[in-house]
Amino acid sequence: MPRLEPLIRSFARSESGAVTVDWTVLAAALCGLGLASAAAVRTGVGDLGAEVGTALSSASVAVLSFGGDSDSGWIPLSYTAERFAELTDIFSEYSDDSLESTYASYLLAVEYALSTGDLAGAAVFLDAAAAAVAAAAARGPGISDQGAGLNALLETYIEATA
Repeated sequence: MPRLEPLIRSFARSESGAVTVDWTVLAAALCGLGLASAAAVRTGVGDLGAEVGTALSSASVAVLSFGGDSDSGWIPLSYTAERFAELTDIFSEYSDDSLESTYASYLLAVEYALSTGDLAGAAVFLDAAAAAVAAAAARGPGISDQGAGLNALLETYIEATA
C-alpha cells in the first residue's frame, strides 16, 4: 500500500487549479459589489421617483388660445409655420359658411384620428382646423364656437401623446 504522506505533500505543492480559485474569488467580489451598490441607491431612486411623480401629477398643460388677428398664436403640430400661413391664406378666401363647414369637417377628422390612435393624422387635422379658426378670426367674428371644439380636441391630443 502506498504511503499517503508523499501524495499529500505533492498535492499541497501543486499550483494547478489556483487560477480558477482566484477567478472565483474575483467574481464573487464583483457580485457582492454590485449588490451593495444596488442596495445603496435603492432608497434614493425610490424617493426621487416619488418626487417626480408628485411634480408631474400637479403639472398642467397650457392650451393655446386664438387671437383676433392673423397671427393666431397656434404653434403647428405637424405643419411648418410657412405651410400653416399658406393654409390660413387659402381659408381666408372661403365664404363664412364654407369656412364653418370646413372647420367642422376637420374637427370630425380629428375625433376619428384620435379614436383610431392615429396621432400623426390628428396633428395634421388639428393644424388645418386651427388655420380655419385663424382665417375666420382675421376677418371678423370668427368661428361660431370660437375655437372651443378645437381646444377640447387639442387637450385630448395632448393627453394621448403624454
